[in-house]
Amino acid sequence: MIDDIVAAALERWRAGGFDRIECALVRAPRDVVVSLTEAYRMEPDASVREAIVYSIWKRRESENLEFLVDALRDPDRRVWQEALDGIVTLGSAHARASLVGARGSDPPEDRRQWIDEAIEQIDENLPSDA
Repeated sequence: MIDDIVAAALERWRAGGFDRIECALVRAPRDVVVSLTEAYRMEPDASVREAIVYSIWKRRESENLEFLVDALRDPDRRVWQEALDGIVTLGSAHARASLVGARGSDPPEDRRQWIDEAIEQIDENLPSDA
Protein backbone atom coordinates (compact mmCIF):
# COMPACT_ATOMS: atom_id res chain seq x y z
CA MET A 1 0.00 0.00 0.00
CA ILE A 2 2.75 2.48 0.95
CA ASP A 3 4.70 1.73 -2.21
CA ASP A 4 1.53 2.23 -4.26
CA ILE A 5 0.92 5.64 -2.68
CA VAL A 6 4.51 6.73 -3.32
CA ALA A 7 4.52 5.32 -6.86
CA ALA A 8 1.32 7.22 -7.69
CA ALA A 9 2.73 10.48 -6.32
CA LEU A 10 6.01 10.02 -8.20
CA GLU A 11 4.12 9.32 -11.42
CA ARG A 12 2.08 12.53 -11.04
CA TRP A 13 5.18 14.58 -10.21
CA ARG A 14 7.15 13.15 -13.13
CA ALA A 15 4.23 14.01 -15.43
CA GLY A 16 4.44 17.62 -14.25
CA GLY A 17 1.65 17.45 -11.68
CA PHE A 18 3.47 19.54 -9.12
CA ASP A 19 0.64 20.35 -6.77
CA ARG A 20 3.43 19.27 -4.43
CA ILE A 21 1.57 17.91 -1.48
CA GLU A 22 -0.24 14.68 -1.68
CA CYS A 23 -2.70 14.39 1.22
CA ALA A 24 -2.30 10.63 1.15
CA LEU A 25 1.42 11.06 1.85
CA VAL A 26 0.81 13.27 4.87
CA ARG A 27 -1.79 10.91 6.34
CA ALA A 28 0.06 7.72 5.47
CA PRO A 29 1.86 5.68 8.12
CA ARG A 30 5.42 6.66 9.00
CA ASP A 31 6.77 3.97 6.63
CA VAL A 32 5.93 6.25 3.71
CA VAL A 33 8.92 8.41 4.66
CA VAL A 34 11.27 5.47 4.14
CA SER A 35 9.86 4.93 0.63
CA LEU A 36 10.03 8.64 -0.17
CA THR A 37 13.61 8.85 1.08
CA GLU A 38 14.61 5.93 -1.14
CA ALA A 39 12.86 7.56 -4.10
CA TYR A 40 14.64 10.85 -3.38
CA ARG A 41 18.06 9.19 -3.43
CA MET A 42 17.39 7.62 -6.85
CA GLU A 43 15.51 10.52 -8.48
CA PRO A 44 17.37 12.41 -11.24
CA ASP A 45 14.67 15.10 -11.68
CA ALA A 46 15.24 18.03 -9.30
CA SER A 47 11.58 19.07 -9.47
CA VAL A 48 10.53 15.63 -8.24
CA ARG A 49 13.20 15.69 -5.50
CA GLU A 50 11.85 19.10 -4.45
CA ALA A 51 8.31 17.67 -4.22
CA ILE A 52 9.59 14.72 -2.18
CA VAL A 53 11.39 17.02 0.27
CA TYR A 54 8.26 19.17 0.58
CA SER A 55 6.06 16.14 1.20
CA ILE A 56 8.38 14.86 3.90
CA TRP A 57 8.71 18.13 5.80
CA LYS A 58 5.00 18.83 5.48
CA ARG A 59 4.44 15.88 7.82
CA ARG A 60 6.10 18.07 10.49
CA GLU A 61 7.81 15.14 12.20
CA SER A 62 11.06 15.78 14.03
CA GLU A 63 12.20 12.29 12.99
CA ASN A 64 12.60 13.68 9.46
CA LEU A 65 15.16 16.30 10.47
CA GLU A 66 18.16 14.17 9.50
CA PHE A 67 16.76 13.68 6.00
CA LEU A 68 16.15 17.42 5.64
CA VAL A 69 19.69 18.23 6.75
CA ASP A 70 21.02 15.71 4.23
CA ALA A 71 18.91 17.36 1.52
CA LEU A 72 20.76 20.63 2.19
CA ARG A 73 23.60 19.07 0.17
CA ASP A 74 21.41 18.59 -2.92
CA PRO A 75 23.03 20.31 -5.91
CA ASP A 76 19.76 21.93 -6.99
CA ARG A 77 18.95 25.23 -5.28
CA ARG A 78 15.18 24.59 -5.21
CA VAL A 79 15.69 21.31 -3.39
CA TRP A 80 18.01 22.55 -0.67
CA GLN A 81 15.89 25.66 -0.17
CA GLU A 82 12.85 23.42 0.28
CA ALA A 83 14.79 21.47 2.91
CA LEU A 84 15.63 24.73 4.69
CA ASP A 85 11.95 25.68 4.70
CA GLY A 86 11.16 22.39 6.38
CA ILE A 87 13.89 22.77 9.00
CA VAL A 88 12.71 26.29 9.84
CA THR A 89 9.14 25.01 10.07
CA LEU A 90 10.22 22.38 12.59
CA GLY A 91 11.88 25.26 14.40
CA SER A 92 13.17 23.32 17.38
CA ALA A 93 16.42 23.77 19.26
CA HIS A 94 17.53 20.51 17.64
CA ALA A 95 16.69 21.89 14.19
CA ARG A 96 18.76 24.97 14.99
CA ALA A 97 21.69 22.84 16.17
CA SER A 98 21.48 20.81 12.96
CA LEU A 99 21.70 23.98 10.89
CA VAL A 100 24.69 25.17 12.91
CA GLY A 101 26.31 21.81 12.16
CA ALA A 102 25.47 22.11 8.47
CA ARG A 103 26.95 25.60 8.41
CA GLY A 104 30.15 24.24 9.94
CA SER A 105 30.53 21.74 7.11
CA ASP A 106 31.68 24.60 4.86
CA PRO A 107 28.79 24.83 2.38
CA PRO A 108 29.03 27.09 -0.68
CA GLU A 109 28.71 30.79 0.15
CA ASP A 110 25.16 31.22 -1.20
CA ARG A 111 23.97 28.24 0.83
CA ARG A 112 25.79 29.48 3.94
CA GLN A 113 23.93 32.79 3.72
CA TRP A 114 20.58 31.00 3.49
CA ILE A 115 21.51 28.75 6.42
CA ASP A 116 22.46 31.81 8.49
CA GLU A 117 19.09 33.38 7.71
CA ALA A 118 17.30 30.15 8.64
CA ILE A 119 19.13 30.05 11.98
CA GLU A 120 18.03 33.65 12.63
CA GLN A 121 14.42 32.75 11.81
CA ILE A 122 14.48 29.85 14.26
CA ASP A 123 16.11 32.07 16.90
CA GLU A 124 13.28 34.59 16.53
CA ASN A 125 10.71 31.92 17.27
CA LEU A 126 12.42 29.78 19.90
CA PRO A 127 11.33 30.38 23.49
CA SER A 128 14.03 32.23 25.39
CA ASP A 129 14.57 29.25 27.72
CA ALA A 130 15.22 26.81 24.82
